[in-house]
Amino acid sequence: MKRAIFYLIVLIFAVWLGLVIKQDPAYVIIVLKQWTLQTPLWFAVVVVVVALLALYLVANVLYFGGSVGGRLHRWSNKRTKKKAAKQTSRGLIDLAEGNWARSEKLLLKSLEHVSEPLVNYLALAEAAQAQHAYDRRDEYLHKAHDIEPDAEVAVGLTQAQLQFRHKQYEQALATLSHLRSIAPQHTFVLKLLMRIYLKLEDWHNLSTLLPELKRHYVCMAEQLQSLTETVYLGLIQKSTSLESLQLQWQQVPQSLKKSTDMVEVYARQLISFTALSDAEAFIHHQLKRDWCEALVVMYGQLDIDAKAQLATAQTWLQRRPDDAALLFTLGQLTERQQLWGQSRDYFEKCLAIKPAAHVYSALAQLLESLGDTDKANQYYKKGLLFTAN
Repeated sequence: MKRAIFYLIVLIFAVWLGLVIKQDPAYVIIVLKQWTLQTPLWFAVVVVVVALLALYLVANVLYFGGSVGGRLHRWSNKRTKKKAAKQTSRGLIDLAEGNWARSEKLLLKSLEHVSEPLVNYLALAEAAQAQHAYDRRDEYLHKAHDIEPDAEVAVGLTQAQLQFRHKQYEQALATLSHLRSIAPQHTFVLKLLMRIYLKLEDWHNLSTLLPELKRHYVCMAEQLQSLTETVYLGLIQKSTSLESLQLQWQQVPQSLKKSTDMVEVYARQLISFTALSDAEAFIHHQLKRDWCEALVVMYGQLDIDAKAQLATAQTWLQRRPDDAALLFTLGQLTERQQLWGQSRDYFEKCLAIKPAAHVYSALAQLLESLGDTDKANQYYKKGLLFTAN
């Protein structure tokens, strides 16, 4: 309706303008040097209008032509990026499925057109390592750092994990030490450091790391407790002298000094450094606090004062008459005192309660030394059969 009214108004205006021109036809004269151009006014107006329309059309063609070109360019760019995203996705899937060569090829093809090339470079490093191409791995990681300097921790963690899996523990340790200097509270950095120290059995550095692991909740409470015990066991076992061993024992947390494994390891280390008196006193003290069969057996192996040891062990027997470990220890101590009959009785009672290959062997050796070869051979055989079963 509005369009019809508009056309009607235009038509009325055109009729009116035509009548005016017919009654008073004005002229336009254009003079240019020696040239003179005379034309009716209405014709000049029509020419100007047509020229303006032509300019308008040309401008629109140029504008929309450029716009179409831009749209085509954006469409092509969007299509390229979409294809690159699909290639990256397929490359990551191949990486997960173990198709490393194809994964590397796809990730490289899409690299120039993805919005986040860091992801591609990190995945490329994984694919290269899986193919034992360690130079390419390091090159990809280097480029990842170059394009995303702010992602130094992410790149470094990837590098450390790859080095760790390739058993490059020293290189991984260097990488993580650098990361710790720039991100000292990063949980995963601390966790990887823990794993590497465990692999390297670097108990000293791991012991200094324990407070950080606890503070930042890197491990569950049970795991941290087990790790702490492992660390102090390692430190005790790696002691190089009696003095360092005793100093290390003083640094063991009181809660761990009740651990059977800790007590056994420390006692064995005392014996290994021939600190037999210290070992005897330590074992005696520990057995008063908490009975331990392994310590009882070690007590019988100490060659200090067999008579005094025998008297002590016999007092224990009054409270524990059916303890197999104690009976075996008494067998050893009485044998050392040349009380052959008592030694044989103790070994036989021990076997009746808890048969064991080492007890069969000890009794067989005793009988053999006493000249009862047939009986000794019977016990040797029983010991072999027991071991085989």
